Amino acid sequence: MSLAKPSQITVPFSSNGVKNTIPETATGSNLASMQEGFPVITMTDVDQGGMPPQGQDMNGILFDVTKAIQYQQAGGLFPYDATFAQAIDGYPLGALLTSADGSCLYQNTVSGNVSDPDNGGHGWSQILSSASIAGKQDKLTPVQMDAVNSGITSARVAIYDSYAAGKQDTLTFDNTPTNGSSNPVTSDGIYAALGTKQDTITVDAVPTSGSANPVQSGGVYDALAEKVNIDNADNAEVVATGSTESRTLADWMKDVVGKVDRNAYLKKIVVNLPLKFPDYDTVKTALSATTLYPQGFDIDDSGNLYISYEPSSNSSRKSCIVKFSSGYGYVGYAYVAYGVESVVVKREGSELALYHRNSFDVGLYRYDITSASFNGETLTGTKVLPRIGQNFSYADGKWYIICTDAEIGGTQSRTFGNIYDDSFNLTGSFCLPKSVVGFASNASTYYDYIPKMQGFCVSGDNIIVSNGAWYSPSNETNLGRGDIGVAVLTKEGTVLRNNLLDADGFISALSASGVNVNHVEAEGCVVKNGKILSMYVVGPQTDTDGGVLLVEEFADNGTDYSKIASSYSPFNPQRYIDGTFPSFYTASTSQGGRRIAVNPVTGAEISTLTGLMDFMIEFQIPRTSFWTSFISFTPPTGVTFPSSCLVEILNGSNATFFVSVKHAGTGDYKEYSAFKNSSNVWSMTDRTGDLEVKATGTSTTKTLADWMAYFESRLTAGGL
Repeated sequence: MSLAKPSQITVPFSSNGVKNTIPETATGSNLASMQEGFPVITMTDVDQGGMPPQGQDMNGILFDVTKAIQYQQAGGLFPYDATFAQAIDGYPLGALLTSADGSCLYQNTVSGNVSDPDNGGHGWSQILSSASIAGKQDKLTPVQMDAVNSGITSARVAIYDSYAAGKQDTLTFDNTPTNGSSNPVTSDGIYAALGTKQDTITVDAVPTSGSANPVQSGGVYDALAEKVNIDNADNAEVVATGSTESRTLADWMKDVVGKVDRNAYLKKIVVNLPLKFPDYDTVKTALSATTLYPQGFDIDDSGNLYISYEPSSNSSRKSCIVKFSSGYGYVGYAYVAYGVESVVVKREGSELALYHRNSFDVGLYRYDITSASFNGETLTGTKVLPRIGQNFSYADGKWYIICTDAEIGGTQSRTFGNIYDDSFNLTGSFCLPKSVVGFASNASTYYDYIPKMQGFCVSGDNIIVSNGAWYSPSNETNLGRGDIGVAVLTKEGTVLRNNLLDADGFISALSASGVNVNHVEAEGCVVKNGKILSMYVVGPQTDTDGGVLLVEEFADNGTDYSKIASSYSPFNPQRYIDGTFPSFYTASTSQGGRRIAVNPVTGAEISTLTGLMDFMIEFQIPRTSFWTSFISFTPPTGVTFPSSCLVEILNGSNATFFVSVKHAGTGDYKEYSAFKNSSNVWSMTDRTGDLEVKATGTSTTKTLADWMAYFESRLTAGGL
């Protein structure tokens, strides 16, 4: 059935009639509103307390509707309206708007778009403008028509004839292959050319410079005699060209394969949210702060986004939770107890709960947000777990919470965490290597070298760490702690994959794509619907159109950032714990080289025993060992390490170490204790005489010195 063209409205209904202006919110009377329509009281019998509806309301409603229809029938389009955009959670995908001056037309390419197209807002495409069609011809001019009709003139025919002049009517063949000729060669010529070639192949006995002959099998064998025995490749170490580092072929191959995992560097910007949300100034004033900054986020089961904003001052003892809809339209904000970093939002039966850390008592608090309006209210929380670290996550019925205590020693490392069930009963633990977590304080020598952990999430058996400290190229240069991305690890701390990007390169790439960026910082990650989403804060505090990026990691249809991949590759501390400390030759022995140990983070040589123990402190390595026949770390003054000894180092408390030295041939044994005081000065004491041992066939234990005295006394008395 075809539709007939309706009549067009030339005068809106009740243009000159008596009418009410219809408000958005309910009136609390018998007057109509946009939210409520005609209230229930107008549908209730007057005898039962009802009130009749107002004709002025009906006139007002129909006037609004017919006036809007008339505007559209007249071909009218609407310009951008910020208040309207916020009220409807952003313009829908495909929406058409005109510019404020009516000179161009925009089409929306993202859902829930609240940005202004006239000011370069994200997600708008200009599809038509008066400038783009100005000056275009309606039809060809007479001169242009003459040019078309002239077609191919006799002069042009003459030019074409000149091109064909001199060409062969019949192909010419060469009798023999001739240099520079484009003619084909006769069969006799080919036969003659082959007649001078060798009937028997000449073979070189050894590889010869400039020779095109093949080489004898014996020559090949001799030439390869000094190369690595491939049958023993697992143990044979080689030095790569341009490097001083020695590794097995298997380890080199693993490193190369890791570096060409280009799919790891596919990222997609899901949305660019305003860092300065609509109520930013109101919240800033209420919290007596000069700035507010995003610190963590989560997404609920309906797709709503919650971002924790930290005020620059904690005098109010409050933080702000900002809520966006599933289409990323701004909803509002609410206050919770002051805290930073992680946020978890999860469904618990019929309730929706938000979890946040209180920085004043370092406890984990639960907030019921089922009925929260996010209209500036202060939420009341309940403490569910005392004394937790800043970073925590939830997945598949389990809580993963970083401990406040140190794994070794007294300084919090953020490398060890506990696993709890839904009732907060302790069920297990997990570990993160320091080479992935990085350092929270710039007091560490390694603070600027390693990308800093800014949060984590859990997916199945894997931990995903969000890396990237605050970095701005305006006052810093190529600092590794700012390299940004995620690392995927096992719960034991083995790195499976990472997509870290060079911070400077990422800033340049974002700027080139039109993102307003003055710094980069990662602020956590979550897993939703099988996708890893990170939050990157990039914009200035004044950015009302963007500045907070929600980015999908390992995105199938994302942008390839592999060309700006970070040069940092996390080392595996377990390699230093399970075996001897890695070392290699700076050059071949025949070239007078020596075997050294290298710091895997800085690339500098570790030449002293105290330097080795300093490295163990920073990365909380519990133990390692080395053979003095391979490498000798210079011990402190007064201590010597003979050759052919196994030196084992046990990290007692990240300040006290125990060093044992055992000779492989004689069995001679030495035991030392080493201590680093508060002034960072090392001391080392021989404790061999203090060791207690048990003699075979007895349960008695004595120090070696006491056993020697005992045997000497027995000899003197004739008892032996």
